[in-house]
Amino acid sequence: MKGKTVAIIAVIFVFYVLLGAVCFHFIESENETKEIEKAKADQAMVMANLTKVFTPEQVRQLVGAMQFILSTGTDVMGNLSTPTKWDINSAFFFSGTVVTTIGFGNNAPKTQTGRNFCIAYALIGIPLCGFLLTGVGEKLGFLAKKLECAFYDRITCGYPVLLRLTYIAILLVIGAIIFITIPSLIFMKVEDWKISESWYFCFITLTTIGFGDYVIGTNPDRGYSPVYQWVCYLWIIVGMSFLALIISLLSDLMTDYASRLREEQKQRLKQLKDLTGKQLTRLGSSEKRGGHKNTADLEDGEGERVEEDAEETPLGATEKL
Repeated sequence: MKGKTVAIIAVIFVFYVLLGAVCFHFIESENETKEIEKAKADQAMVMANLTKVFTPEQVRQLVGAMQFILSTGTDVMGNLSTPTKWDINSAFFFSGTVVTTIGFGNNAPKTQTGRNFCIAYALIGIPLCGFLLTGVGEKLGFLAKKLECAFYDRITCGYPVLLRLTYIAILLVIGAIIFITIPSLIFMKVEDWKISESWYFCFITLTTIGFGDYVIGTNPDRGYSPVYQWVCYLWIIVGMSFLALIISLLSDLMTDYASRLREEQKQRLKQLKDLTGKQLTRLGSSEKRGGHKNTADLEDGEGERVEEDAEETPLGATEKL
């Protein structure tokens, strides 16, 4: 990719990020302001009630204890059945989010030893996951190639780019049904989410954005199967591979289209050069023919003038000369 092309893409990217910043600002800032105002009002009410019973030092200790309880995921109202974040199933799901770079953020190592191990683990696991996604993507690509051949056999079109875009759109619809719609319905039932929340979670997860505001298997009021998170992780791996396949197909389409445009441009330039060369050749031939004709006319004219001068010159003058 040429430096000029990279610079243009970088400028477009910066403007796109700025556009997103402006949109998110106007969409979310008003709600954030309302939440802050409500939080301040609740804080004033709680502190007013606590200071009637406890001293300021006791209030600080009580608030600190409440924050610690909330950080562990324990229900403040006394639900002691909160599942641990580091049982084997939860730890497996956490390890999977590390190597896939999703990083929901709802769970993280608290000890320095755990953090150091997480760094070393990710350095090996992320490339390994990349190899796995590549392998699964190749298998999915093999199936997609069969579907593409069947699609091209049944449909003919004079516009190959449009035909390939249609094929990719069909793949997207199939993928959206298999990897987003069906899992969303399952999550809506298991996690007690709305359909919009389930769709949101599926998209944020498969694109590895992973905000962590919605995470499976963390609701203490729900009973989960031991293999639930393992199956969900399998869905993540296959879904990410399919998404990588779609991105690869779009990239190939754009590359082929750009190559076709460059080839057409080269052919047009070549045709223009050939046409210009022919025009110059014709012009040169015309000039040569015109030059020969002018020379012949000039010689004829000089001959006529010589004869006229000879006729007009007297004989005696000629002898003297």
